[in-house]
Amino acid sequence: MFDDIKQEATEKLIKVKLYLSGIDSGISRLALVSDEFQNSLKGLFFVYLYGIFEMTVIKTIRRTIDELNSADVRISECKRELLSLILSPEYDALHGVGENKKWPRRWDISRKLIDNEKLDIVENLIPTDGRNIKKDQLESIYKSFGNSNPVFPRPEIQGYLDELVRYRNYIAHGDMLPQEIGRNYTVADLEKRRGSIDELCTYIIDSYESYIVNQEYLV
Repeated sequence: MFDDIKQEATEKLIKVKLYLSGIDSGISRLALVSDEFQNSLKGLFFVYLYGIFEMTVIKTIRRTIDELNSADVRISECKRELLSLILSPEYDALHGVGENKKWPRRWDISRKLIDNEKLDIVENLIPTDGRNIKKDQLESIYKSFGNSNPVFPRPEIQGYLDELVRYRNYIAHGDMLPQEIGRNYTVADLEKRRGSIDELCTYIIDSYESYIVNQEYLV
């Protein structure tokens, strides 16, 4: 059900491992690669790894929504937390409307609940504030689905994710150069971080696959 997402994430994370091996190989041949270039490659690791992590989360959530929409269940059968997703278009329609439109928009919500329609969640909906994905954004996603699993498989992984997002943003926004960040890490340091994000990606995929397979979305 989610195997293709897991396989894609695994393949991309293996390529990150090879990327790090290439840097390590370059370091062992000092005459061929400058320190500055090696440090730049180590800094860009954070951009590379975050992109894979974000892709994995988004594809997992979109697959979960697709499976929910295909589950042939009605609103009344689902956890109440899912209403934040089910009624997302109606909630959005309430924002910024004039006084003459507020009550008709509220009636639309009541009508949808009364009619007890089958699930039809917007496919590309990602229930976060739109910022880079860290603890708060993962918690927002889990709460919106009524997924009661912990957000992280191990508490210390949160620190690695915070660091990943921080340095990815520093580079993307021009606050720091890749080599400024990369010079503070060995290849072994980065491999430890790659392994932790690999663990987190697998955990998130497994968590939502279990959510669907075990019908944890039902009341």
